[in-house]
Amino acid sequence: MPQYIKKYNKKPLSLPPTGGSDQFPLENRIAALPAGQTLGHYTNGETIPFSTCTTLQDVLDLLCISTLYPSLVNPFIQGISLAGTGYGENVEVGTTITGFIVTVTFNRGSITPLYPEVPILNPPAGFRSGSITNYAFSNKITSPTNVGNVSPLQSIVVSAGTNQVDVLVSFAEGPQPRNSVGGITDANNVNYTPYAAGSIGGSASFQGKYRVFQGPSSIDHISGTVGVSAGARTLSSFLVTGGEFLLNPGLTLTEFYVYVPVSSGLSMVSAITTNFENISPSVVAGPGHYILISSTFEIPNADGNTMVLYKKYKMYNDIPYTDAGLRHKIVLG
Repeated sequence: MPQYIKKYNKKPLSLPPTGGSDQFPLENRIAALPAGQTLGHYTNGETIPFSTCTTLQDVLDLLCISTLYPSLVNPFIQGISLAGTGYGENVEVGTTITGFIVTVTFNRGSITPLYPEVPILNPPAGFRSGSITNYAFSNKITSPTNVGNVSPLQSIVVSAGTNQVDVLVSFAEGPQPRNSVGGITDANNVNYTPYAAGSIGGSASFQGKYRVFQGPSSIDHISGTVGVSAGARTLSSFLVTGGEFLLNPGLTLTEFYVYVPVSSGLSMVSAITTNFENISPSVVAGPGHYILISSTFEIPNADGNTMVLYKKYKMYNDIPYTDAGLRHKIVLG
């Protein structure tokens, strides 16, 4: 074995005379290779940074080992789900939702792969954040700390508009990302840093809405009647969204009512029967069309006691309808 490669292990290496230095470090070289050939992972015309080498092992590593870099995904709240008896995306104001719970799915992110300081083959993936230290729930619900990712069961009363639940997930500092040779720099020679300990917040919500009440009735409802099964609340109803709906007048009654919550900002814009008879609101009293009777009519919300202001529309005919398929097509806007 030539003398200049007998002793190379992490020591200055003697080289044959070249007209320059006879020891490491070497000079960089530009690869001059036939088309299609490589030297290690270097191709023709690339600069080989021999000047970074201080041992023969460094030279071999430079030519034979490519530095690989992990893929980093930061932690995030993946989902927040709401559930309970009476829960939905839209719920009537005043409704009590029982057994209400909030479930959080937190993704700790990833380091793929999680290279160790001492290189190994096929290292596994790791988490970007440290372990979760706490889940906190607030706003629409109250909760103690350290309850896990599911809030304790409780009852809530739906309010008008957006009903929001806030979540805050806290976690410890994450592990140190490294490249495949155990270094802490990325492909741009910028240092990787562990994901700092901290918290990430999120929210979920549903809407509290009032009902539109509508249908035929043999009695003229009294404003302020208390109870969830009394007065105008005995009519058919739906949660107000605007747009068009159908009222079934039936074949026995001659008086028809529509109640629209004032807070919705909606009014009865037009009304026709399905056989194209115009029954739109009029300021002139008389049969065959709707009239706005009141803009301060009170109907209780879902709790049966809290009064809500409504616009009251009424229509009457001299005789009942005889067509079982006829409907009032009413537009709110």
